[in-house]
Amino acid sequence: MAYDPQIVRTKFIPPLPRKRLLIRPRLAELLKGVVSHKVTILQAGPGYGKSTVLAVHLSGANIPSFWYCVNGADTDPLVFITHLIWSLRSAYPTMGSRALSLLEEDYSPSARRQAVDLLGNDLIDQIVEDFAIVIDDYHAVAKSPEVNEIVENLINAMPPQVHVILSTRERPSLGSLARWRVRGEALEITERDLAFTVPEIRSLFSGPYQHELTSEQVKAVLERTEGWIIALEMIWHALREGLSLQELFTRTPSSLESVFDYLAQEVLGKQEQYVTDFLLDVSALSELDPDVCGRVSGRDDSEAILARLSAAGLFVYYTDAGAGTFRFHNLLRTFLRRQARRDSSRWAETNRKAAAYYGDRGQEGRVVDHLLSAGEYDGAAQRVLKLAPELVQGGRFEALAYWVGELPGATLEAYPDLLLRRADVYR
Repeated sequence: MAYDPQIVRTKFIPPLPRKRLLIRPRLAELLKGVVSHKVTILQAGPGYGKSTVLAVHLSGANIPSFWYCVNGADTDPLVFITHLIWSLRSAYPTMGSRALSLLEEDYSPSARRQAVDLLGNDLIDQIVEDFAIVIDDYHAVAKSPEVNEIVENLINAMPPQVHVILSTRERPSLGSLARWRVRGEALEITERDLAFTVPEIRSLFSGPYQHELTSEQVKAVLERTEGWIIALEMIWHALREGLSLQELFTRTPSSLESVFDYLAQEVLGKQEQYVTDFLLDVSALSELDPDVCGRVSGRDDSEAILARLSAAGLFVYYTDAGAGTFRFHNLLRTFLRRQARRDSSRWAETNRKAAAYYGDRGQEGRVVDHLLSAGEYDGAAQRVLKLAPELVQGGRFEALAYWVGELPGATLEAYPDLLLRRADVYR
């Protein structure tokens, strides 16, 4: 049976530039090195603006680029390589045709390696100018040896005019990285590079933020935030609401990881209650499509709320201005989910509504994810059993193992066939 993954095209959309953006010459000069290296690794924690920095630089430098934003579902090597190829086909319609044909007939590890070689040949044949492939949020797939092998083999097979950029929170485990370093083929940009300096903080507040700070205040902001852009943005929002820096710094936790949570409470606490309730409800979703947001929140103005929050710079971003879909900043989504889970019954009901919505549209993978989040383990187990033959036949063992691993022991005892299916994964 041919392998026929569902292509999620929103994964190929780069982030739109923010309205209040500071162009930093220091960082722009560093990023010029992308086109003189085979691979660039942009490694920093959440909230350092990795995706925005890359999107703005590549657009400004007129470097053709192809974006692939990965998540946990992409640890499946077949899903990964197929989406990688399709990300290129928007501009090169025949790119990877032979690789895709091969994978329709054979999805074994040797076939995947051969498919990467065929893709490399297509890149050699069709690409004549500098060209970047961005794999965003690479940390989400970095623990998959199969995905790492695909990426490593691709980088080794591609011509010098093709450049791969890995944006990640963690250093990727690529065996060839040491060799690329020695050969001068790897550019590494770190959290320290992305952090704002004293002059950059001063320029950010006096320029895009339109809020002058004294030299002492700038130094205090740097000491408290360590140049972390997400914290700088939250401080600006708090200042706009009338708080002083002294008040903020007196009350803000000193540990960096607590800064965002505190500032999020300060800023979101200024929203009307219906907006807060809406955000808590839709935080369960991985993609903020107004239709599904309306289903889980019971509101008919979801797009208007999201657009208003986006326009206000409150960490809600368009993913595709034409389609009207949005996403939360990862830190905001994490914060909201932590808050939402405090009301366990409401969290479960929200996820049940999301599962019903995706079930009506045949998106079974998302149904399982939301049933698991709702604690509806029987329903999730039944869905996994139904999907298991297709997953095994398609070689999607990682997805099957993940879902079975999320089920509690009592559920597995009630559905012993799931244990047999899990055994299939390790054969």
